[in-house]
Amino acid sequence: MFRNLPHTRTKLIPTHLLLAAQLLLAACASPVLTPAPELDIQLDSGPLIPAFDPAVHNYEATSLSSTKPVHIKVNSSKALSATLDGQPLPLNTTTRLNIDRLAVDRSLALNITFPDRTESYGIQTLPNNFPKYTAQIYNSTQLNPGYLYLTPHDWSGKNPAYLMVLDPDSQPVYYRQAALALGDFKRHTLADGSVRYSYFEMDANQALKNVNYQEGRIHILNQDMQPLDTLMLQAYHSSRYNEDYPVIAADSHDTLILGPDHYLLMAYYGKEVENIPADLLKSPGKVKVVAAVLQEIKNGEVVFQWDSTHYPEFYANAATYSQYDPAAADWYDYMHINSAEVDPKDQNLILSMRHQNQVIKINRQTGDIIWRLGGKNSDFALSADQQFAHQHDARLTPNGDLTLFDNSNPPTGTGANGVSNIKRFRLDEVSHSVTDFQQWAPIPGQYSFAMGSAAILSNGNLLFGWGANQSQQSDVTETDSAGNVLYDLHFPDQVYSYRAFKDKEF
Repeated sequence: MFRNLPHTRTKLIPTHLLLAAQLLLAACASPVLTPAPELDIQLDSGPLIPAFDPAVHNYEATSLSSTKPVHIKVNSSKALSATLDGQPLPLNTTTRLNIDRLAVDRSLALNITFPDRTESYGIQTLPNNFPKYTAQIYNSTQLNPGYLYLTPHDWSGKNPAYLMVLDPDSQPVYYRQAALALGDFKRHTLADGSVRYSYFEMDANQALKNVNYQEGRIHILNQDMQPLDTLMLQAYHSSRYNEDYPVIAADSHDTLILGPDHYLLMAYYGKEVENIPADLLKSPGKVKVVAAVLQEIKNGEVVFQWDSTHYPEFYANAATYSQYDPAAADWYDYMHINSAEVDPKDQNLILSMRHQNQVIKINRQTGDIIWRLGGKNSDFALSADQQFAHQHDARLTPNGDLTLFDNSNPPTGTGANGVSNIKRFRLDEVSHSVTDFQQWAPIPGQYSFAMGSAAILSNGNLLFGWGANQSQQSDVTETDSAGNVLYDLHFPDQVYSYRAFKDKEF
């Protein structure tokens, strides 16, 4: 209804303009219906590369598997029919792919028929930049059967990072690629028999400059490799230390899945501290350090958190620093945590600290340190061969022995004459003594200055993940219990996998 405004003259609006206005208002008030696309092709494993464009006919995939379910959907409002590898493919319907193999020369062939034409598209099942590798089996009868989980990363920056799974014949059965680093890819079998997979994906921004670490988020997948959760450390208030922590990006080194919706994450967290002993300070003042932080999350709640800066004795034990300067621009990475393990006999935590040259055990309720193995203040007396330096992947075997990958970095590395190796310790935790010890260094001169993994497999074989190795003789080696090489895998120079994980299943 229109009315006169004060001091104005009434002006009649023509009927056709009123009708047009009413139609316009009705259109604005109605929901906008998005028409179905003329053509779109989607995979539930991730975007096509490049992003789908009807004018582009050849693609690669972000992720594919020849053994896990991957689904395709061809959306079209105008197509009449479609075929995939010569077989009918329903339109506008999610359909499971049947991929016989992943290979550069194997493409999924899509033909989509419209009233006036047929369009053909190809999705290559293995990208052109998939990491090259050579694998040599020396004794197949003695190999521990299983699948290799690897995270090859091209340090030259020329190619994307990858997750990859190789079958017992060293053929790829799964991959995922990403622009930035991927890591810590492994399979978890939970106590109830359910299966989870996890991997780390790096974020673009690094909070701590000039610190050799990666921060991002942890992806949790179900048994079909479908996403379940994405994790970082949660904001937390420590009542014991009256300290507030923000949300912290997860670190790449290790993740434990302790049960459904039950995780142990780690982080590198920059703090300015005032509890460094005075004899270690170049001058008085706050010092920027990288704290090793662990957080246990169960059903969405933080149930335990541990922060290395609450234990000032670690400052003096650092292998890489003897003095701390408050004026330093860079952060002191004095701990460099790189693995965590739950001891099943008491549920406490065993942690590897690279820059301490030390493996420690802490109480999972109080955080108190139970014992230290290695480093300047070891609770266990170690012989020269038992010493280790810049180690990785401290794990427990089923019988309770402790294994680790000893990088043996100079100048402190003395194990196996400075050659990287696997060490096994049997510890008496009451008397703080080593009751049994072995080490294996199967490749003369093989030295890994960073990364690496160690595993004693179910049949007694040893699996070496050589990480960032300088000699370039091998990236993954499997040996028998005597150290005789049974299997070897090698990437090109500058391509490294942080660790190698082997499981009987995928």
